[in-house]
Amino acid sequence: MFKKRRVSTHVLPTSATMIGVCMTVINIVQLTEVHRGNTRADEVLAIDSLFFMLSAFCSYISMRRDELDPVGIRYEQVADVAFIFGLFLMTIAGVLITYQLV
Repeated sequence: MFKKRRVSTHVLPTSATMIGVCMTVINIVQLTEVHRGNTRADEVLAIDSLFFMLSAFCSYISMRRDELDPVGIRYEQVADVAFIFGLFLMTIAGVLITYQLV
């Protein structure tokens, strides 16, 4: 039979990378917006990095559990939803950065 793929094996490294992307973009925005202070994009990206951190944490916990364990499955679902919401917030931050820097 086919072995079921676990989403967590993909979500964990990608979430960790996205945390780094959020931090990098926050720093770039801070460097380019020196005279104006914090922007909405900074705030959205900071919250976004928390969602990616939640996603990475839940993904890690689910990978440590058995594939058929209901708790592991639930953590994997939470990781998946947090990751998708993080991507949504990152898109919003991109729009904010685009229209604030022009």
